[in-house]
Amino acid sequence: WTNKAEEGDGNSTPSADTGPSLASDGSRFIFIEASNPNFPSKIARLVSPCLDFTGRENAALTFDYHMFGGFTGVLTVDVSVDNGVNYTTLTDYTLSGSQQNAHTDPWKTQNVDLSLFDGQSIKLRFSATTSSDGTTGWQGDISLDNFGITSDEATGSAPPTAVCQNITVQLDNTGNASIVAADVDGGSSDDVAVTNLSIDIDTFDC
Repeated sequence: WTNKAEEGDGNSTPSADTGPSLASDGSRFIFIEASNPNFPSKIARLVSPCLDFTGRENAALTFDYHMFGGFTGVLTVDVSVDNGVNYTTLTDYTLSGSQQNAHTDPWKTQNVDLSLFDGQSIKLRFSATTSSDGTTGWQGDISLDNFGITSDEATGSAPPTAVCQNITVQLDNTGNASIVAADVDGGSSDDVAVTNLSIDIDTFDC
């Protein structure tokens, strides 16, 4: 991956018929140069530092991409939960082939849902594979810009709502009575599930 300044000539990468005209945000972007010796079927990987989503939820990734060229390869987003030992490709976000039709076409934005990894520490990896074409595979620069990582502070489950009702209890012939929690429950609720009901006073006498 190369950190590149945009140019004013309509094509900001060295090869003709591929690459963006300008950066998406600011004046610089990163890209893979698909020209020899970087084709055919060569892989360039960009790995993030550790991203700690402990105590966080709704994790997400956004980035802008420009993939113009008649022999553009494949871009994947991969995730590791074991500090980079193993990676899993998020196949819903794989981009293959040309995604723009000209240098000057606007960049597009990819929104990646990472909520599956809420509460975990992960690494992200962008893998760009050049075309398998051994003759014209150079025509497939892949460019990225404007990365964003977001998450929210985890709120957890809301407290349960206890609803009680008045009841009348008949004492037995010894002057005693007992009740269970369900007897005075008037429709208590919880946003997950009510798994247990209890009361602090369950026996009465005269």
